[in-house]
Amino acid sequence: MYVIADQCDILNYADDNSICCHGSNVDDVITNLERVSNVMLTWFKQNYIQPNPDKFQFILFHNAVKSSNKSVGVGDTILEKLESVKLLGIFVDRWLNFNLHISETCKNAGKQLSALGRLANILSTEDKYRYVLFECFILLHFNYCPVVWHCCNISDMKKLENIQKRAPCYVFKDYSSYYRELRQKANKPLLYVQRLRQILLEVYKIVNKIGQRNVIWHGK
Repeated sequence: MYVIADQCDILNYADDNSICCHGSNVDDVITNLERVSNVMLTWFKQNYIQPNPDKFQFILFHNAVKSSNKSVGVGDTILEKLESVKLLGIFVDRWLNFNLHISETCKNAGKQLSALGRLANILSTEDKYRYVLFECFILLHFNYCPVVWHCCNISDMKKLENIQKRAPCYVFKDYSSYYRELRQKANKPLLYVQRLRQILLEVYKIVNKIGQRNVIWHGK
């Protein structure tokens, strides 16, 4: 995280740069956002880096602007306020309830689950690749950045759990056992528990300063 202005942070991951500004007044937030954005564009130009305006996105988290049209100017590009944006594979909505992200996750995992169901008639129950498909193509969707979207609605949690509930049936060709028995056979707890474990792991890394790097960037 690089701080180059009051109440504004720049979050960088690989070639993805996100500017986060906060304040009590929406107009002041937008002014700071435009100022910092132009600082970044100037730095890109000085270092021969070409930004891609087609990938610029703007979202405003503020209950008082539900119906108002807000926009921000980034260089020569005018960005209109969006209700949701996709950031590093996570759909972030203005209300931070992650309904859209859960829906997309369930849709993608459901497609993979249907494929696994078709393969269930081909692979034997002893075939290790059946379980590998379960781990890599279904649980993969549920284990991506759960720290961010874990606090979603209970109804969304149930949607996710229903998909995992169906998956072991295909893996073991067992359509009569209870969900708890299938989870025990697969050695998998509830998705809610899996996410809590990942959160605790991240907290442990933070407390013990594991995998952290301190990088400072000075902008003019």
